[in-house]
Parts: sequence; structure tokens; C-alpha cells
Amino acid sequence: MQLKYIWALTLYFASAAAGVCQVAVPVLDMTKALPCTDTRRTGSASGGGVSVEGQPPPSLPFSLRLVDISPNSFRWYDRIVYEVELENNGTTAVRIPWGTICDVHPEDPQLVIACIFLTLSGDPAGRSLGFTSIHGSRSDEKTTRVVAPGERVRIRIGALASGATTDDPVRKKLETQSTITITVIANFAFLQGADRDYVQLHSGNSLSVEVLKWKQP
Repeated sequence: MQLKYIWALTLYFASAAAGVCQVAVPVLDMTKALPCTDTRRTGSASGGGVSVEGQPPPSLPFSLRLVDISPNSFRWYDRIVYEVELENNGTTAVRIPWGTICDVHPEDPQLVIACIFLTLSGDPAGRSLGFTSIHGSRSDEKTTRVVAPGERVRIRIGALASGATTDDPVRKKLETQSTITITVIANFAFLQGADRDYVQLHSGNSLSVEVLKWKQP
């Protein structure tokens, strides 16, 4: 009886410890209306915008993963929701845009931008869909977030599944087919500074979804 009691206590504390160790991944939900921040009323933030030790890095120590796309069946120009995850695999903390600002001035050297979008896997033209952008300012900590080494963050995007053009291979196939399956990857582009230093990441995975033929008016 005593052995069973000790074993039960061991399982209880092991489960409790596992629960403590599980840290929720921070999520920036861009599908909801976020209050914008007026950066003219704030002070100066420490560190750079998308930077390592205040300098634009030649590459970012992040891995990018496409977590989910919903719904998994849609038409061009339908609204879709997808989620991406960034993980800092490096040894240095990195500051990224995290929020929205009211007074966006493209010429502002403090402005930092993250552009998130999907592209067809293997498409040499790089046609994008579900495009959105996040604006932050290095002068306002509320519009940026520091991602520590080993930390993961997620961003949830709601956008139109646009991108269809006259030469779009998906559109051409839908002229003769009622539905086709496409494979997409996620892209995460960073821009900062007056010269708009540019770094782009591609997800290491892909997801497949169905695109339906347009409804006839």
C-alpha cells in the first residue's frame, strides 16, 4: 500500500512539473483590430528594430514554420486565416515589429516593417497571396518585441487569398477544372532603417490547400 502511495505521489509531482515547464507561445493576433500607438508621444527604446546588437544582420537567426491555414478550401479573394511561427535559433536576442503604429512615415529611419505572405511552392514568379505587414518603431517598445535565443513567437494573419493574375497558372487551371490542390510556403520579410535593409525568410515546411473555381455571377 505504501509503495502505491509513493508511486501515485511521484506521478502527481511529475505531471505538475511538466505543466510548469510548458510555456505558452506568445501570439500576435492580426485577425483582430489592434489599437495603434502614436509614436510621437513615446520615448526611446533600447536596441535596434530588426537588429542584433543595434546593427542590421546579414541574416536572421530564425527558423520559420507555417503552422496552419484555415479554411483549407477556398476561392481566390476569399478571406483566409493562417499562422506562422518564428523560433530564434541563434545566441543573440533579436527585436522585431510587434503591433501597429498610427503615424507611419516611410522616410522615418526608426520604422521597422515585417511583411508576411504565402507563395506557391516552386513558383519561379513568386506570386503571393494573403499579404499583410506589421509596422513598428525602434522609438517605441510597445510596437516591437525582443525574441530571446530559444524563444518562439507566433503571428496569426487574416487576409484575402488574392494574387490571381491573367498569367496565373492556378487561374488557368480553374478555367477547365472545378478545384485544384496547391502547395504553399510562408515568407517573412524584414525591412528597417532609412536604406530599408532587407532580409527574407522562407518556411522550412509547406501546406496543401484546395482552390475552388469562381462562382458564376
